[in-house]
Amino acid sequence: MYLTLIFLGIIAFVTFRLSALRKAESSTEKAFWEREHNANFTPKKDLSNLSYITIPLEKFPSNNIDKEEERLKQELSELSEKRILNLDNMSNTDLKENFGVGNLTTMEEIGDNYQKLCSLLIDLAKKRIEANDYEGALHYLEFGVGTKSDMSQMYTLLGDCYDNLGKTAKISDLITLVQAMGLPLERSIISSLTSHLPNVETDIHATEDTTDTLDA
Repeated sequence: MYLTLIFLGIIAFVTFRLSALRKAESSTEKAFWEREHNANFTPKKDLSNLSYITIPLEKFPSNNIDKEEERLKQELSELSEKRILNLDNMSNTDLKENFGVGNLTTMEEIGDNYQKLCSLLIDLAKKRIEANDYEGALHYLEFGVGTKSDMSQMYTLLGDCYDNLGKTAKISDLITLVQAMGLPLERSIISSLTSHLPNVETDIHATEDTTDTLDA
């Protein structure tokens, strides 16, 4: 009899939990569709005053570059004439709510420009690293990190450069920044960065602190 009561109690608890979860899911789904519906009626907004990313071409290395690096720099120069924003954390619904449904395609292009920017910065940094020009690579990588990129290579390559230049304090700062940002591959990035600091124990869990930019 006692075991039967326990069994019935477990069934009742599981049934209650499943019911609560279904209600929560239904409520979440309803809220999403209501938000999506409203977003589809958001009027088009002026995009001229947004804080677009400016690419500092004059600060990047220009000497002793091969044809491949010259091609990458040309792509970067062409990209500098376009509108660029880091929209990685914004869904299509977010974009429509913030900028208007009529601007969705434009905002997607602006976000794609940012992805291309980050890829070019990483490729150019790799070319500098191949040439043992770690200082030159820093210009690309620190700029990329300053835009709050979520590409893991931006941070691991920067850590490698700091290590080769003996700038261990910068690695510690970079770890703190990564923790504050809560990047998708945070644990992997911090593991790579910490490998350059064998005598330092680093908490690889995300913190609630926030950091605006990494000091150059």
